[in-house]
Amino acid sequence: MFQAITYSLTSPDKAARFALETAELVRLALPMSEERSVLRQSLIPHLLEAASYNRARQVENVALYEIGSVYLSKGEGVQPAEKERLAGVLTGLWHAHLWQGEKKAVDFYVAKGILDGLFDLFGLAARIEYKPAKRADLHPGRTAEIALDGTVIGFVGQLHPAVQKEYDLKETYVFELALTDLLNAESEAIRYEPIPRFPSVVRDIALVVDEMVEAGALKQAIAEAGKPLLKDVSLFDVYQGERLPAGKKSLAFSLRFYDPERTLTDEEVTAVYERVLAVVEQQFGAVLRG
Repeated sequence: MFQAITYSLTSPDKAARFALETAELVRLALPMSEERSVLRQSLIPHLLEAASYNRARQVENVALYEIGSVYLSKGEGVQPAEKERLAGVLTGLWHAHLWQGEKKAVDFYVAKGILDGLFDLFGLAARIEYKPAKRADLHPGRTAEIALDGTVIGFVGQLHPAVQKEYDLKETYVFELALTDLLNAESEAIRYEPIPRFPSVVRDIALVVDEMVEAGALKQAIAEAGKPLLKDVSLFDVYQGERLPAGKKSLAFSLRFYDPERTLTDEEVTAVYERVLAVVEQQFGAVLRG
């Protein structure tokens, strides 16, 4: 992603759009124009304008982020609260500039993956939770709030089609985080483990579930059912289309099995794999995709 630096001043109709929290607008006493008359409460509107500007000049693949301040009024004659935010906008192809490797259209999981990498860097991944959410100007079925220890610190989601049309953008994803909350959170202590002496075993599993089933909930159930030999579960594919019944989707996970004391046998891995299948079938009605 490329860093952008946009104006802190904006128009009243855009100032609080996409804002994590809102307050009375902070207005300039003598603005030069209505377009630059108030202080922003979100970084996203100007990032969308930058993405739209690029697309109008045949730059279809845009990935921008910004670290900057938003301003919330605390009343007349009082200095406004200044809060740090991290926001981003993605549209077009991801990794389109690379001459090798997979180029794929930006989707929810690309945006989420960027944030997951950030949370890993801060040592906070285990305390982060994504919850389905409805927010103004975002697609109701492709939006999640992000909570740290139960407190909402941000969101990620697709622009509502009407908003995409407004900015003349194709499928576009945005996110915004309360950066100060991340910086102030106490990260988990770094743990060191011996270099593995025995090989791990990797198996993939593709499950067909109702479209309303959350991937995070399914992933957690798989991880719990596979303990103690299942060490890692990662989602690598989501499919909805004509090859599946209406109202269904396929979620594919990569499962890594490992024992630090010995090499696992195929029978041991199969037993855990089948236990996982039984649990997700019981809890989610999941069916192994053929």
